[in-house]
Amino acid sequence: MIPDLPEYEKYVYSLPETHPSIISSHLIVKRTSAHSAQTVGIIYFNKDITLHVLETIDFIDHEIIDYSYEIRQGFEKLYWYDCWPHADDPEWASPIHIINIFHLI
Repeated sequence: MIPDLPEYEKYVYSLPETHPSIISSHLIVKRTSAHSAQTVGIIYFNKDITLHVLETIDFIDHEIIDYSYEIRQGFEKLYWYDCWPHADDPEWASPIHIINIFHLI
């Protein structure tokens, strides 16, 4: 479940301390209203791997409204996840939140 906005900000800004595989994080949580925010930026890992993040979250309904994630190695895009419908594959039918994406890296 998505926490409230202050807890989410604390989580995002503490990612390098809680995930040793992160070299550095340039994520920013931008409040777009009293109850919503966008998280944007890049997380850097070893072997030139980066995670590019865009999330828009509604903290009243505790749901992700919009998202896009790209995992790259150098200039090569390895994986990407977005909110476009993927009706043919149920595994892709619901949003993947940044909290759950670290198992891919």
